[in-house]
Formats: sequence, C-alpha cells, structure tokens
Amino acid sequence: MLLLLEDDHVLRETLTDFLSEQYEVVAAPNGTVGVMLLERFGNAICGILTDYEMPMMNGIEFLRFARSKGFMMPALVMTGKDLSQDEMNEVLLLTGCQPLLKPIDFDTILAEVQQRLSLPSSGYSEGSSPAL
Repeated sequence: MLLLLEDDHVLRETLTDFLSEQYEVVAAPNGTVGVMLLERFGNAICGILTDYEMPMMNGIEFLRFARSKGFMMPALVMTGKDLSQDEMNEVLLLTGCQPLLKPIDFDTILAEVQQRLSLPSSGYSEGSSPAL
C-alpha cells in the first residue's frame, strides 16, 4: 500500500487514479490526516509519497512523526518550492534521496515509486504522460 499526501485536490486525485492502476493507494490532503491513515494501516503501508508544503502538517513534519514512531518505510518528497540547504538536508536525512521537483510527469512518478520505494509494478505500459 502506498500512502500519498498532497494538498492540491486535483493533483491528489489525479495521482491517486494514476497510481491505483498499479498499487493500492490511500491518500490524505495533509500530514494530520496522513498520521490518522498511518496509525490505521500501519505496516501495511510500504511506501510514502508526500508533498513538502501542506497546511496543518507539512510533509517533513509528517515524516519526522512517522520516523519517531518507528515507521521506516521508504519515502519520497515532491515539491515545487525552492528548498534551502537546511530543508534539502532534512529531506535527505528523512528519505535518503533528493526531492522530486514539480512539475513531474506521470512516467517519472511511476519510475521513482518503483525504484526508490521498491514497489513492484505489473501491467503498466509506458507512453507519453502529462506533467503534474
């Protein structure tokens, strides 16, 4: 199961629909709702894809919480923000990889989920896809 956190409703729904072709996806509009889903589904969640900037609890605050509770599943951070060096360092510390910079096309999202989150995919046929 993939936990997706994205505050932009249209992007969240579009990503959920796209990724649901390959994975079971649960989605939240912010980190606060993400915490509830993490507590509900626990270790059934095998990867996290989160936006950096969200209201109430951003993606980094969410990942800090998850790590503090012992949830060490792989995570990816997406952002359209120009991150400071300190923010970049924290993303690297919490995820082990650079953030994905928006806009991101669907093929890139799928490839990053498969590679960085080690989630197997089946039946996806590559083709041209719009940017997020």
